[in-house]
Amino acid sequence: MMTIKNNINIEEFYSLRDELLSVLDDWYDLQFVKKKEIDFKYENIFGDIEDEIELKSKNAAELQRKVELLCSEMKSGERISKSTLEKINNIIDKEISYNHSYKNSFYQPIIHNRKDNKFKEKKDVNKIYRSIVKTLHPDIVGDDNKSKYWNCVQAAYKERDCDKLYIYQKTLCKEYLDECIESDKIYVALAEMQTNIIAEKRKIEQMKMQEPFIFENKLEDRKWINQRKNLLFNKLDTLERNIHFNRKIIKNLTAHID
Repeated sequence: MMTIKNNINIEEFYSLRDELLSVLDDWYDLQFVKKKEIDFKYENIFGDIEDEIELKSKNAAELQRKVELLCSEMKSGERISKSTLEKINNIIDKEISYNHSYKNSFYQPIIHNRKDNKFKEKKDVNKIYRSIVKTLHPDIVGDDNKSKYWNCVQAAYKERDCDKLYIYQKTLCKEYLDECIESDKIYVALAEMQTNIIAEKRKIEQMKMQEPFIFENKLEDRKWINQRKNLLFNKLDTLERNIHFNRKIIKNLTAHID
């Protein structure tokens, strides 16, 4: 009786495994196929405006940062000189080189992660990836059915997505499958599989509510396209006014410098 019950559990496990892999296929298709298609359409319509916005956003952020540093120097009693300007420009250049974010119109300092956490994450990702490669690499498995997951694993590895790599390891690598379906571990494996399915489906739904997926059904709507262009042009106009305003402040603050 226990054998029959265990066989039923194993069948349920493989059924859930197939469902989970199917959900991960949907994630890959959405992230690396559908997203490219939408991005391509969007870029053709709005690309030039978006590029100009990005350029002016960086310019506006740098000027605003310069104003902040100039005001800080003046508050500390420092007289603004050519050497002061040079020092400020060096600070801004260094901040840019350290990948500080200038995507928004306001300066945002980067938040550094702890080195030990980064090292641990990198070590775990590489370890899991190597174990999957032994099972999935096309040169090893040939035309095996598992080879279709190779691109999905590569995408997860490129994104350093340890959670997805762990799922592929547990669902595709024989040694882990054998361990999961042992009679005393099968219930834990079933619960974990169900949890993973729910979590991955939720991630997909969240992706669909974000850019560029929210634009998919709108890129054929001329009315929406015109509204979007007006919105982007308004943003561009705001950035240009911000740039003009900060340049005027900088000019006033440095008017005494020859």
